[in-house]
This record gives sequence, C-alpha cells and structure tokens, in this order.
Amino acid sequence: PVEMPLFTDTIVVREPVHLEQIAGVLGVPLKQLRDMNPQYRRDIVPADRNREYAIRIPMEQTARFIDLQDSILAFRDSVYFDQEKLVATPLRVSSDYRVELPSDQYDKLIYTVKSGDNVGFIADWYDVRATDLRYWNNIRRNLIRSGQKLVVYKPKGSSSRYRDIDRMSFSEKQGFAGRDVAVAPAGSGGTTGGGSTADVMQTGSDADYITYVVKSGDTLWDIARNYPGVSETDIARLNNITNQSKIKTGQVIKIKRKG
Repeated sequence: PVEMPLFTDTIVVREPVHLEQIAGVLGVPLKQLRDMNPQYRRDIVPADRNREYAIRIPMEQTARFIDLQDSILAFRDSVYFDQEKLVATPLRVSSDYRVELPSDQYDKLIYTVKSGDNVGFIADWYDVRATDLRYWNNIRRNLIRSGQKLVVYKPKGSSSRYRDIDRMSFSEKQGFAGRDVAVAPAGSGGTTGGGSTADVMQTGSDADYITYVVKSGDTLWDIARNYPGVSETDIARLNNITNQSKIKTGQVIKIKRKG
C-alpha cells in the first residue's frame, strides 16, 4: 500500500494533464496521486481555458510542480493528448508559493531572443529564476522564438550590470554568468522548448560525447529530444541512472552523439 502524505496542497490547472505526467516528472507514486484524486477515474484532468480543475498533490511537491510545470505538461504529451486540441493557458496555484512580482524598486530590461537561446540560458545570464522569467513574459512550455522581446526585472541597484547582456555574444554571456560553456546546445534553433534549463558543453577529449549539466526543470525526456536519435533510455543506461525521475540540478550527464 502507498502511504498518504500528512499534508497536501491544491494546484488549479487550465490545461489538460495526465496523472502519469505528474508522477513521471515529480517521482510521486501514481497510486498515491490516484488515491488523492479519485474523481479522475481515467487519470486525465480535462481542464481547458474555460474550465479549471483542481489537483491534490503532496505539499512538499508544490514548489517543484510550479518549477517543473512546463516539463510536466510536455512529458509524453503526444502519447496522452491530441496535439491539435492543446491550447496553452495560464496555470494558477492555490498555495503559499509566490512568483516574484516587480515593484517600483525594479528596473525593466529588454532582451531580444537570439537563435539558439532558451529560457534556462537567459534566466542564468540575468540571474533570475526561470519561473519568474516565464511568468513575466507569459511563456508556456518554454517556447520562445528568435527576435522575441523578453522583459527582465532587476533591482535598481544592480540593473546596470545586466544592461549590456542583450549585445553580448553567446560565449560572452556564458562567461558573464560564470559558465565554462563555450558552445550552444546541439541542434538548437530559433525556437527552443524542452531541455531549456541545462548548460551544454562539448568535451575536447572525446568528440563522440557531449557533457550536459542539469538545471531545475530538466527531465531525461526533455534532454533526449534535443539530440536526434538519442532516447531517454540511452542516456539513463550510459549514466547508470536507475530512476529517470531522480536526476538532480547540477548533475553531469554524458550523451553519446548519434550519426
């Protein structure tokens, strides 16, 4: 039997989500989610822009759900839902978690998305949370496009330090953020989605492999779909990962090039 958590929280969603998506990304036992949400007999929360539905989850998972919401909604979404019917709408959380809201103590900076950029990189360069960056710009599923203007808020006392980021090269921005990464993710284009919260670097000693540094929001499925021919199983096997939902922020993952 699966033990029920002592404390629970309620997440209100406006997009369809399958309980297996939540279980797969958060690592919460599916049976526990089913026991906490018996009203969803087919494991599907049939939310949309006109109908909100509530999901009960263990309270200790609330912040992770918020940080990983894009990964949850994207996790095997082609398996669970008809893509043509999916419409991205805001998610509301009924909990004590708060996205940081800008005030008159903040300066508004504008960043123009370049080819190869992603939400994780941009958040890292400006030293803000990816959750806040998505909220400020109404970004869903981490999808951004080349040429898109993004708003970034920084405290007035430190904002001047970040004003030149928009004019820097990728390598300069990585150096500014204190990263040793010198190349953009393989296969990156003008619009990026999954895998948007990890740094990638090419190893010099073995050109057949790429080293991937995990950040908040990543799943093996997100990472794998950035590399043609690579599956989440390939990555898990190469890195001796037995539980695919248990990768950690800062963990170094090796990926073998295909083709």
